[in-house]
Amino acid sequence: MDRNIIFSPTLVSASVQLDGAHAQLYSLMSLLDADDYPGQAAWVYTTRDSLTPAELQASRLVFGLFGKVFKGYDTSWDDLDGFLSHFRQEDPTQQRDRILAAYLDWHHACCTEGKLAQATSREDFLASPAPLRNLLSLDSDDRALLSVMDQAHGLLNDPPTLRSRIADHLELMWEKYLRKPWQAELPTLRETVDAYAQLDLSKVDPLEAAQRITRRDLRHSKLITYLDQVSQVVFVPSPFIGPYVGFMGGPAIIRLIFRPQLPDEAPRRSPHLDRSELLVQLSALADDTRLQILALLAQHAELRAQDVMQHLNLSQSASSRHLRQLSATGFITEQRQDGIKLYRLNLTRITHTADALRRYLHLD
Repeated sequence: MDRNIIFSPTLVSASVQLDGAHAQLYSLMSLLDADDYPGQAAWVYTTRDSLTPAELQASRLVFGLFGKVFKGYDTSWDDLDGFLSHFRQEDPTQQRDRILAAYLDWHHACCTEGKLAQATSREDFLASPAPLRNLLSLDSDDRALLSVMDQAHGLLNDPPTLRSRIADHLELMWEKYLRKPWQAELPTLRETVDAYAQLDLSKVDPLEAAQRITRRDLRHSKLITYLDQVSQVVFVPSPFIGPYVGFMGGPAIIRLIFRPQLPDEAPRRSPHLDRSELLVQLSALADDTRLQILALLAQHAELRAQDVMQHLNLSQSASSRHLRQLSATGFITEQRQDGIKLYRLNLTRITHTADALRRYLHLD
């Protein structure tokens, strides 16, 4: 999620919508890489830890290897009940082909980057699990998926069963883990959508809209790489995403998933949302390593990730997790220079967080 992006000056239609199904799908998919994104809502980690071994394996299969099948829809649904009704009626071969198309795009990108030497075809993926094994072996984060690779290969050759396995597991996760927590958060989500409905976002620059709504500097993010290819951007609040911004793309619409909050222009404040925002910020500071990173950056104009690793004796994975959370919460900024990420302390965010704490405690 870190490549540079070039934003088209083309104006697009932007809106904030309560698109429950896509936000719920994103929440379930986030369970597999929860450790890589600290600071999300407690639901993510408690649910991940509650999964049975069979549910974890099924989640690796459905969300890890077949998750691309969920990203091809422009239609919105209130919740997963509506999505599942549609999904079970779709042509299973077309669903399978969307997954294969994603594998081929992934494989082509790896060949272009020199990670893989030999091109492959749709028929190769259906004939043998080897092409998929080669892809998964490239990244340590994907290697846990190797345990369900053979099962995935068999299902790719049996589209009706593939559709049933995906829909059945999705329904189980929705009913067992997500429906009640989501419904409890609906008032907060509606409050966010209603507040943004007062703003005119009909024709705006996509970068301006994204940064205004998510309150994130997304100029160097891969999340909205495809903004110049669509005519509509939909911002979808999710109660579980924490400080991060998620991305789900369709043929003509992209959705950016963000945490519920009120726009700066809102005529009134929401104590619940303000407290939630403050908790996200303070959570990023409630860790000795992250505080050391901030102290280190306070002593230097800018540092590379490698510099942070060496100064604090951190592994690459640990450094990435901490820097990711500090960047997502805005305490540090990042930019690329000659392909290298450079990090700086964001004094404005520190001041804003201190001010927010004073307001919450009624000290002003």
